Amino acid sequence: MGSKKLSGSAKGYLILLSLVVVSWVIFKILTPHNFGSPANMLNYFQASLIATVGAVGFYFVMVMGMFDFSIGANIMLSAIVGCVFATRFNMGYLGLILGCVLTGTIVGLLNGLFYVKLRIPSMIVTTGLALIYESLANYIAGGVEQTLPSNLRAFGQMPWDIILAIVACIVAYIFLNYTKIGTYTYAIGSNEFVAKNMGINVNKYKVLAFVLSGAFLGVMAILTISYGSSMVAVTGMASMSRNFVPTMGCFFGLAFKKYGMPLQAIVIGEFVINIIFFGFIVTIVLMVAFMLMPASNSALIPIMVLMFALALVNVSMKGVQFSVIDEMGVDPKVNGMAIAVATLVGFNLPDVALHPIIGVILDKYEAVAAYKIVFGLLLGMLVLGFIVTMILMVMEKKAHKSPSPSKQS
Repeated sequence: MGSKKLSGSAKGYLILLSLVVVSWVIFKILTPHNFGSPANMLNYFQASLIATVGAVGFYFVMVMGMFDFSIGANIMLSAIVGCVFATRFNMGYLGLILGCVLTGTIVGLLNGLFYVKLRIPSMIVTTGLALIYESLANYIAGGVEQTLPSNLRAFGQMPWDIILAIVACIVAYIFLNYTKIGTYTYAIGSNEFVAKNMGINVNKYKVLAFVLSGAFLGVMAILTISYGSSMVAVTGMASMSRNFVPTMGCFFGLAFKKYGMPLQAIVIGEFVINIIFFGFIVTIVLMVAFMLMPASNSALIPIMVLMFALALVNVSMKGVQFSVIDEMGVDPKVNGMAIAVATLVGFNLPDVALHPIIGVILDKYEAVAAYKIVFGLLLGMLVLGFIVTMILMVMEKKAHKSPSPSKQS
């Protein structure tokens, strides 16, 4: 008797569950007493639900070949507005839900409208808008950390966090599989030119994709602020640190779309990411412990080698989110690691260096003169960034206008 072949979804589930088991086994071997107990795994899963909700919404944008760098700014602004509605205006849970979801939806609508009207890559549009959202969040927060009181944190505890996440995933599943929006989303993502010839209003459904993504990010903001952590309004694109986890979940969805289970892959993929994340934390603590105990330093070298290897994986994963943007004409052969290194040189290092420079200026000069110099420096960097952006846009337009070698031959 011939062996039956596994169905596509069965293969997908097998691969995903294998990733869960392998991730657990690796870190369990490294830290057998501090990682991976049933209680810890439940905590990891609860933490993964936060990003899962945002990722299933962001999938509508990414499957069309677009991107959104304002995810973190959206979450931050939505959480702050929801917290203000719930506490300052005494609206309780109604204010929390309405404030977060409506703010996220409006941000998504603005992203979509600016994208289709300006006709420039979504990466550039959402990066610029993220700075505006960060400034608005700072203005609303008034420089004060926003925290929900303990009596308004039900969505940060079981079973309400799981219920909210399940409802969000079910809504996303219905939209994706049983509505015209989902059908047209896949059609545009597969071939935008063909979709236009079929009579689909491509711009309309691109805007709707951003709106849906924003609404789900608003729900993610509810879970984020409900876990008891304070929300601090940051500037200078610092909110981008919140982009990574939902984006990586979306990549799981894109990778497993061929198995017919993108949303399921996002749920399990976010769980895998959290296992790896918490495994990193436990392993780092273990490494520091070995460094503080010279008598046990025989195990230090292999642990440091392993941490270096895992760090390379982590950097590569972060770089991947920049390397697959079709609308920018990025060669798919470009490695995510190269983009990650470029991001380190062009963004992280200047950001790290800027704070000591500002500190030196504030210490050396009097208050008014110091702030004038600081604001002049920031203004100069803004102008320089604008000039570089314009140059890149001109280069990108020329690249699209020039015929490809295959067309010339």
